[in-house]
Amino acid sequence: THRCGQCLVDLRHFGQPAVIFSPTTTIQAQWRQKASLFIDPTHPLKLNQLVSLDSTTFRPINIYTYQLISTPGQSVTHVREAAIHRWLDDLMQNGQADGPQSAQTRLETIRQNNPRAYHQELARRYLRIKHELLGRSGADIAPFLHPNALALIDQLVNWGVRTIVLDECHHLLDYWALVLHHLIARIPDPVVIGLTATLP
Repeated sequence: THRCGQCLVDLRHFGQPAVIFSPTTTIQAQWRQKASLFIDPTHPLKLNQLVSLDSTTFRPINIYTYQLISTPGQSVTHVREAAIHRWLDDLMQNGQADGPQSAQTRLETIRQNNPRAYHQELARRYLRIKHELLGRSGADIAPFLHPNALALIDQLVNWGVRTIVLDECHHLLDYWALVLHHLIARIPDPVVIGLTATLP
């Protein structure tokens, strides 16, 4: 709670629209409650004019959960196709098929005889390739994001957000980290504050 207060002092000092991301709605509400301590009750400025938890209403301080901005989009066709091609290659390399046609036949047999196992294995390979693609330097993450997440990023940039606070930033692994990297890259001269009391 102390670091929330100090960070809010910093946000006031920067004097720019800010967005705070937290891992849960409980922590999101704590941020809003701490912000209320910085408003003089006699001042005409009210809390809901300073802070927003609603992604459709922007205020000087906007507080969201990580899930809101990192909602995955629909499966990307080329990633699914890459997963199938890699599976076919693995069947041939492991000696389970003696050529492309044989591998294709074997895969189709698995799909028909054990659809559950087929879809589980395909999903596992899809995720692996997706992480490989997104982990590449300069990877375009936009095709992997839900349209609502992309729209929120655009709106934050257009609102003039320059300060990003990443609370409990040790949670930022894999996909969440890539999404936040995408947002930060869109903002000119951003100030990024990471908060954690937990070692990575």
